[in-house]
Amino acid sequence: MSITYSILPSLLTLNEGQTLQTMFHVTGVARGTVLYWAIGGTGITARDFSAGALSGQFTVNPNAGGSAMVTIANTLANDLTS
Repeated sequence: MSITYSILPSLLTLNEGQTLQTMFHVTGVARGTVLYWAIGGTGITARDFSAGALSGQFTVNPNAGGSAMVTIANTLANDLTS
């Protein structure tokens, strides 16, 4: 089985105060594999979010079909700054 990854955001355009949910879908990855993720870009800091982390990890625990899904949530700070 080949390894595949999908990263699917819940929204493509966000306003302050909205929550972005990002779903990671993986197939063909061995049970117990640790995957790491990070949010980054020019000027992005922890102050841009009122909830959620800028990085993290999750352990793959695939179902019987060999796929796993994990959702990460980040809420944009409603601070009226760009």
